[in-house]
Amino acid sequence: MNLRTLKIIRIILLVLACIAFFVGIGLSQKAEKARKTDLSKINVKIVGKECYYNQFEAPYTNGYYHILLTYELTNKTKVDWKYLSVETIVYDKNGKTIGSLTAEFGNSYGASNLKLKVGEKATRDSELKDNMPSTFFMTLYDSDLSDLTFESEITYGTYYESK
Repeated sequence: MNLRTLKIIRIILLVLACIAFFVGIGLSQKAEKARKTDLSKINVKIVGKECYYNQFEAPYTNGYYHILLTYELTNKTKVDWKYLSVETIVYDKNGKTIGSLTAEFGNSYGASNLKLKVGEKATRDSELKDNMPSTFFMTLYDSDLSDLTFESEITYGTYYESK
């Protein structure tokens, strides 16, 4: 091999090393962002339930049944959250699945009433109401909170971008 060929190989190797360096930085930043925003690090617990019936709310449909569930959210991620969507599976006292719920807290766009800061806890309410309740709804309505088990998971979230 002559000297010119060695120089070309050296330049090619240097260019490849630079490309690998910049690709590595990009992948590292992407992995760091994913680690900071890992939704599984937000703990969700249902800590309260209030039920009531309002016969005058819609008199032509026999009124509405209401269920108000209180969620406790604990942020163990490295970012502040402004919107969270929570999917909850509800089990009866025998461990049988009776149904599932979706609750949304905050707003993904613009102003939000959820500012779940790093390391903090927040409680938020989610209301269900129905004028012709299903079996699932009435089981949830009639059961004591201690007779139910909830398995919740954050399915989507929007966090505040750092400046």
